[in-house]
Amino acid sequence: MEKWLAIAVSLVCVAASISGSFYLMSKGKVTLSPPYVLTPDLLETENEQITLSWAIMEGVKYRVQISQDQNFSAILMEFEDLETGNVSLHLPGPGTYYWRVRTEKGKDFSSWSDVRRIVVYEPVIPTLQSPENSAEIRSLTVTLGWSGPQNVSFRVQVATSILFQNPIVDNLVNTFSMQISLPSPGTYYWRVRIENAGRIGKWSSIWNFRVAVENIPPTLFLLLPENGSILTENTIFFTWVGENDASYLFQLSGLDDFSVLIENLLLAENSLILQLSPGVYFWRVARVVENVAREWSAIWTFTVLAENVQLQFGKHVIIITIDGCRPDILLEANTPYIDMLAENALYNWLGVTVYPSTTPVAHASLFTGAYPEDHCYETSGDTLEAETIFEVAESYGYRTALLDGKGGRIAGLERGVTWVKNDVDYRAIGDPYADIRVMENAIKIFIQHKPTLMFVLLPMVDSTGHSYGHESQQYRQAIERADAAIGILVENLKNLGLYENTILIIVSDHGMTGTNHGSIELGDMAIPIIVSGSGIEKRKVLGAEIVDIAPTVADLLRIRKPNKCRGISLFERRSDNIFDESDVIYQIMTDRFANGDPSNDNFGYGEYRPGNLFFYQGGDWQGIIDKLAYIKHLGVTAIWISSVHWNQWLDVPGNSAGYHGYWPYDFYKPEPHFGDLEKLKELVRKASDMGIAVVTEAIPNHTGDFLYDAPGTRRWRNRDETRSPELKPAPPFDNLQWYHNYGHIEDWDNPFQRIYHDLRGNIRQPNVWGGLDDLAQEIPEVKLELFKVYNYWKNEAGFAAFRFDASKHVPDNFRREFQENVGIPCFGESWYGDPSVLAQHWKDGPLWGFQDFPLMFAARDVFASEQSFDRISSILAQDINYPNPSRLVISFESHDIERFLYVAGGDNQRLKLALTFLLTCRGVPSLFYGTEQGLSGGADPNNRGMMPSFNMTPIYLHIKRLNEIRQRYPAISRGPQYELYKETSVYAYRRVYQNEQAIVILNNSWSNRTLSISVPLPPGTELVNLLNTDDKVTVGSDGKITVSLSAKEGKIYSNVVRENYSRGAPPPQPTYSTTTIRVHYDVGWGNSIYIRGDTPPLSWSVGLPATWTEGNIWVWETNQIPDGQRFEFKPLINDERWSIEANYVGYGGQTIDVFPTF
Repeated sequence: MEKWLAIAVSLVCVAASISGSFYLMSKGKVTLSPPYVLTPDLLETENEQITLSWAIMEGVKYRVQISQDQNFSAILMEFEDLETGNVSLHLPGPGTYYWRVRTEKGKDFSSWSDVRRIVVYEPVIPTLQSPENSAEIRSLTVTLGWSGPQNVSFRVQVATSILFQNPIVDNLVNTFSMQISLPSPGTYYWRVRIENAGRIGKWSSIWNFRVAVENIPPTLFLLLPENGSILTENTIFFTWVGENDASYLFQLSGLDDFSVLIENLLLAENSLILQLSPGVYFWRVARVVENVAREWSAIWTFTVLAENVQLQFGKHVIIITIDGCRPDILLEANTPYIDMLAENALYNWLGVTVYPSTTPVAHASLFTGAYPEDHCYETSGDTLEAETIFEVAESYGYRTALLDGKGGRIAGLERGVTWVKNDVDYRAIGDPYADIRVMENAIKIFIQHKPTLMFVLLPMVDSTGHSYGHESQQYRQAIERADAAIGILVENLKNLGLYENTILIIVSDHGMTGTNHGSIELGDMAIPIIVSGSGIEKRKVLGAEIVDIAPTVADLLRIRKPNKCRGISLFERRSDNIFDESDVIYQIMTDRFANGDPSNDNFGYGEYRPGNLFFYQGGDWQGIIDKLAYIKHLGVTAIWISSVHWNQWLDVPGNSAGYHGYWPYDFYKPEPHFGDLEKLKELVRKASDMGIAVVTEAIPNHTGDFLYDAPGTRRWRNRDETRSPELKPAPPFDNLQWYHNYGHIEDWDNPFQRIYHDLRGNIRQPNVWGGLDDLAQEIPEVKLELFKVYNYWKNEAGFAAFRFDASKHVPDNFRREFQENVGIPCFGESWYGDPSVLAQHWKDGPLWGFQDFPLMFAARDVFASEQSFDRISSILAQDINYPNPSRLVISFESHDIERFLYVAGGDNQRLKLALTFLLTCRGVPSLFYGTEQGLSGGADPNNRGMMPSFNMTPIYLHIKRLNEIRQRYPAISRGPQYELYKETSVYAYRRVYQNEQAIVILNNSWSNRTLSISVPLPPGTELVNLLNTDDKVTVGSDGKITVSLSAKEGKIYSNVVRENYSRGAPPPQPTYSTTTIRVHYDVGWGNSIYIRGDTPPLSWSVGLPATWTEGNIWVWETNQIPDGQRFEFKPLINDERWSIEANYVGYGGQTIDVFPTF
C-alpha cells in the first residue's frame, strides 16, 4: 500500500510540475514550489527587449526579479502579481544579467527558481555610407551603401515617412549595397539592421535624401488635392500622375495609418470625384500589377471645412511641453528645428520649473502662472484652485485645444479647454517615435479646429529618462525625436501658410537626474524656455520661470492674466545682469551651504574636520550650483558668496581654518576647497541666466597671517613657526616691502592704528603682535596690483559687484580710486553704529554703497529684543546725511554676529515681522543663508553652521512673497521712504514711486491693535494688502485708514495691485492675557528659580528668571503666550539644575502652580 501511495504522489507531483508549479502536502499544509522555467539557462541576444517564460498553473501568481548580481544583492527590476507565464522587459544595455521567478498565493510563496543568465551583447550596428545624409539626388535610381560585419544578412528599409509606415523598400540582402528604383521625386528616409540566424540587431541611424528630377515624370505622383490643403467645398477632385494604361488602387482614410478605410477603389483612370463631409482626410495611390498593389505613392492629407466655417486664421499660440527634457542635454543633442526656433525667440536655456518638480504640479503652474502653494494641484484628478490661461482665453471668445500624450496624466488641468484629447497614453504603445505620433494627431486637431491657443505634451523624453537615465544615448535620441516631431509641426504650418502667424512656445515641465526627478536640485528644476515667432527678436531673458508662460501668452493674445498668476511675462524680463538698488542679496558662506563635490573637501593638512565649525566643512561652488533653483524660488536677485581667493588653510597655531575666505594666500587663484576656475565661471554663468547677480568679497586690506610676529621684523615665518601649509603669500604679494607690519590694532579709535595696523584675524589675545598682514595701499605698486586683481576677477568670472571687506581700515582715497578703477558696484564694510559717522566716512572715501550697521543694530534691538520703534525712527531720520540711502545694504544678522533667532529666543513671529520690515525698507536687503531654515547659532563659529535643510518652510514662503512684492512694486524697491506713524510698538511708513504708493504698518506688540492712520491719498482710495489681497481698506473723508493688526503682524497696503494673492478671510485674532507660573520651592539663600520652555518668550536654551514672593513661591509672568495655547516648561535652580519631573504643561492665560523636586 505504501509503495502505491508513493507512486501516486509522484505522479501528482510530475503532473503539477508540468503545469508550472506543484503543491506538496506536508502535514496537511500546501507548500508552493517554484515554476518550471521555459527560457533557456543562457539567453544570448543583441536585443535589449526580451521575453522571459515559464510554465503556469491556475490560482497562483508569479514574481520575477532581475539583477546584475547573481546573488541578487541589488534588484534591477521586479515584477509582481503576474498571472501569465511570461514577462517582456527592456534591459538597460549590454551586459550579463540574472533572473529568477517564484510562485505566490496570498501570503504563501515558493522558493526561487534556479538563477538563469541573460547575456546582452554590444550590438553591431551598420554604418550608413552613401548617399550622404540630406543629399540631393537627380535620379530615381539610387544605390544605397553601408558597412558592417562579414557573413551576415541586412534588412534595408526605405520610406517616405520617418516613422517607416508602409516602407516602399523592405528587403533582406547579403551585400553591403543595394540599388533601388523610386516611384517619384521627394524626400526619402532609409535605415539598415543586421538579421542573422534569428538574431535581430538594432537599426542604424536614420538618414534621408531628396530626389529632385527635372523633366522625368514620376511613375506615381499625387497632384490634387494638394498636401495640407484646406477645402471649403465637399466635392473633391482627386488626380495624380501615373503611367498609360495602368490600373490603380485608391485609398482614402481618416487615419494616417489607413487602419480604417473610407474608400478602397480599383481604378483604370488617374482621377476621380468624391463627395465628402467635413473632416481631416489622408489619401494615397498604388500601381496595380497582376492584381497586386505595388509602388505606393506618398501619403497626402487635406481638410474639408463645414460651409459656415470661415477660412480665416488669426494669431495662434501653440505650447509644446517636451516632458522631462534637461536643457544641458538638449544643447548637446542634434535638434535643428529647436535651434532654428531659438534664432528668433525670447529664450533661456536655464529656465526654472516649480517645486516639487513633477509633471502634474509643473503643468498646473504652466497653465495658471501660479505657484504650487496657490494652485494646490499635486496629481491627476486633483481640484485645481486657480484659473487657467485656457479659461481666460475662452472668456475672450478664443477656441482652445489640448493634447495630453500621457493619456490623462494631467487630468483636471483641461478645465476650460474647447477640444481635449487625453485618451491615449503614447508611452504604452512601445514606439520610440511616439512623440511624432502625438504631433501628427495635434496637427489634425489644429487643422480641423483652428484653435487660437493649443497645448501639446510630448511624453517620450521623460519616459526614456526613467528607463535609461539622463546621461544615456537613448535619452539624447529621444530629445532628437521630439525635435523631429516639432519639425513636422513647423513644416505643416509652413505648408498651411500659417507659420508666420503662429507663436511656438517650447518648454519642459522638469528636468531629470539619473532616472528620477522631483527634487529641488538644479538637474530636476532646470528647463528650456523658448517663445518663437515672427516679429520676436532674439533675446535671452534672465530669470525665466515656468510660471512666466501664462502671462506671456496673455500678452501675446492681449488678454488678462489668470486670477492667481504670479509669473512675469517674458517680455518684461531683463536681459542684463546689473547689480543695483532694486536687488535683494542672499549671503552665502560657501563652505557652509552645500557640498556638491566631496573630492575637494580634504587636502590632508587637518583643515577639514566635519562637525568642528572652526574648520572646513565641505561646501563648494558645485553645491551652490546644485541649489540655484532653491535660491531662485526664494526670490532673491543676487548672491554674495565667500571670497574666491586661495586662502591660508590654517592659522598659525592650527586652531582654525580659513574656510571663510578672509585670509588670502594667492589673490589670483581660486580656493581649491571650493572648486576650480571653470566651476566658478559656471556658477556665475548659470546664476546670471537665472536672473541672479553674483557678488563676492574684495579683500584689499590684508593677506593671511604670514609675517613673523616680532615688532619691526620683516621676514616670513619658517616651517617650525606655523601650522599653515603656506609660508608666505603667492607672488607678487610675497614682497616684504608691501606690508606695514606694525602689529595688530590695540586702540580702535586711533586713526593711525585703524589704517596701518593689522586686524587680529585669528589672534584673540590682547598685547600679542601679529594678525592679518596689513597691505600698504599707499605704495603705488601695491595699489595698482590690487586694482589688477579685482579687474581680473570681474572680467574672468563675471562678477556683478564686490563687497569691500574691512573698508574702514584702508585710506579714504584708496576706496575712492578702487571704486573708480574696478567700475562695478562695491559696498563697504565699515563698522560704525552712528549714521552721521558712517555718512561722513562714505563722503570721505566714496564707494557705490555701504553696509548699514546703524540700522542693523536698531532692527535687532526693536524686533529681537522688543525695544521701542524710536530706535529705528531715529536712525532713518538721518538718511538725509547719506550720499544715497537707497544704496545702503541692510540686514539684521551676518557672519560676524549672533543669529537673529538666537537673540530673539527662537521666536519665528519676531523673525517674520523683522523680515517684513527688512524687505520693505529703503536700501538693498541682505539675507543671511539659513535664516529661512531656522539657523539660530550664537557667536562665531556657531552663527556659521551648516545649512540644515532646503525645505519650503513658512519663513521661506514669507520671504518669497515679500521678494515678489519688492520686484513687482517699484514703490517698495526704488521709492523714497517717509514715516507716517510711530508708537513704542507700532510703526508705519510709506514708499512712493510715480503714482504708486505702498504703506507698511508693523505691530511689534503681543496685543491686537486697531489704528487710524493719516495717509496722503484722496478720500475713497482703496488700498489692498499685498500679503492677502482679500484684506482691503478705504481712505475715509478725514484722510485716514483704519487698520486692524494681530500681534506681531505686518501689512503692506498698496493703491496699485498687480496680482491676486488671496488668502481668504483673516483667521480669528488671538487674545493675550497674563500667563502665570508659580513654583513652590525653597531654593535656599542666594539661589533663584528660572523657567525654560518651548513657546516664546520661553526657550529651552536660556532660562528666564522668576520673582521670589512670600511663602517661597517663585512667580514668572508673561502676556506673550496666546490664550488657550498649550506649552511645556520646566523650572531650574540658577538656570543650571533641572527639576527631575517630566515637562510641565500649561495653557496661555492661566495660572499654573507646580511643586517640583530637584
